[in-house]
Amino acid sequence: MAKQIADCERCRQAISVSEAETGFKDALSASLVLIIPALDTVCLSQQDQLRHNELSYLEQVSVLKCTSCDKSVALLFNGAYCVLEKLLHDETKEDGWHKVESISDRLVLYILSQIIYREYEVPDEDELAVEYALPPQTDICKVLWIKNSAVGFYSAKPRGSLDLETMEWYSMAVLDTLFIRKPCRRNGYALSSLKDLLLEFPDQNVGLSFPISQSMKKVASKYLNLHPNDRMKLWEITGCGSEGNCQNLWYLFKRHPKTKPEA
Repeated sequence: MAKQIADCERCRQAISVSEAETGFKDALSASLVLIIPALDTVCLSQQDQLRHNELSYLEQVSVLKCTSCDKSVALLFNGAYCVLEKLLHDETKEDGWHKVESISDRLVLYILSQIIYREYEVPDEDELAVEYALPPQTDICKVLWIKNSAVGFYSAKPRGSLDLETMEWYSMAVLDTLFIRKPCRRNGYALSSLKDLLLEFPDQNVGLSFPISQSMKKVASKYLNLHPNDRMKLWEITGCGSEGNCQNLWYLFKRHPKTKPEA
């Protein structure tokens, strides 16, 4: 993250100034950054869908954006300024997937899904990757911690969850979002997310929402090759997975063998 911010001269100046005794106040007075309420970064359509209390933790949060590149460089939270990378560091976290439970966990999820993923590691549309909405609290959300740093997350909708757009119920648990930061990819973390997800929903089928990104297809293909006992558990679903809108991924990959497993 620090290397990516360093690409912008104003970002470098803002972070440098923030390390001084007066912190980001000098950066603000020098017009290096401006303050945006965090709620303003959540799209209005999603604000309508999420219950007010689900976003209440963001009411006291502001985002500091660089006035040159318009990227976020820090948050104002609990009366203190803090650069993003420090907020993504926690000495108490052991390596692995940790369920999002506390307000600080939700803040980490917000930074990863709405700032890192959208601004610094922009999804590739050619790979069928899309921007992620902020997961509701009814979703199962987990953050991947490696060496005390948050490097990824996934969110899943439990079976029986209500889709507020279609007013239909999900027929199976669904992996809704998955993100691993670019410097940490190709280390098996995406594979571990599928294993963790199936452990989270034992004896249940799990869906991956259509369209599945090309990279995710490769991950799923490799996972199913390595875990034959799980081949009947992973499905591609359209919508909420009603009858006729589900395809078993193992059979789908067998019919379309062009998908090569992710190394």
